Amino acid sequence: MKKTHILAVMLLLLLASVGAAQSKTKKPKFDPEKLLSPAEAATILGKPVKRALEAEAIGVTIQYLEDTERLMSESLSIQLHYGSGAGFTRYITSMQTELALTPRPIAGIGTKAFYAEGQLVIQHGRHFSVVMFFSNRPDEERLKVSMDVAKTFLPRVAKV
Repeated sequence: MKKTHILAVMLLLLLASVGAAQSKTKKPKFDPEKLLSPAEAATILGKPVKRALEAEAIGVTIQYLEDTERLMSESLSIQLHYGSGAGFTRYITSMQTELALTPRPIAGIGTKAFYAEGQLVIQHGRHFSVVMFFSNRPDEERLKVSMDVAKTFLPRVAKV
């Protein structure tokens, strides 16, 4: 579990660097709950959730936390990065070089998709999204949850 927390901190630093590169991209106004509602998140996770407090967002971001007081609870986040597909490639490369992860290709979602340790990165159109699912569940189950989340919200993303 310690490795997961270290990866989460490193991921936040990675997101900040990718976000800085995309800060010049005009971001459309969009309600993140249109991507995935609290009820849908609870259904997919199989447990009650609460929406996390808003943070400085990169593109459109929404996060749900398991609705519990336990310290080690599950967390589900969607980040929608508007802009060129180059950001997708930079993100995958950063996962490999900065986090020492080995993203594996995932078929059947978006134009391209890669998965590593609870992170599903999807290129779709001119945009890319990252679904992050931090949990103690086995990796294949985390991938399945991430795929279910992506299949729920991707059709709702405006085709711009």
